[in-house]
Amino acid sequence: MLALIGLVIFGLIADLGGVPTHREFIGGRYWRTEPFNDNFMGVTPVSKSRFLGFWACLTRAAFSFGGVEAVAVIAGEAHNPRKSIRIATRAVFVRVVGIYVLTML
Repeated sequence: MLALIGLVIFGLIADLGGVPTHREFIGGRYWRTEPFNDNFMGVTPVSKSRFLGFWACLTRAAFSFGGVEAVAVIAGEAHNPRKSIRIATRAVFVRVVGIYVLTML
């Protein structure tokens, strides 16, 4: 956990321009490059291009939540599934929210 917190803090420092060699704000520099631009993969209608760019990012980000199926595995192998599923669901939810969502903020 300390390594994760340290990497998040370092990422914020580097993003906000705290690295001595570059000293520039990197934050939104790549926001208008693919897949967030209006010409994603040469698709002509802007609305379709924006949707396809969003879909490309969504499908790539979906693999980050690959550990959620652990609840089903715990349910299948537990002695008391009613109690174990409740505890496992809460633990997975806290981990997903704590690790993925809060580190993105």
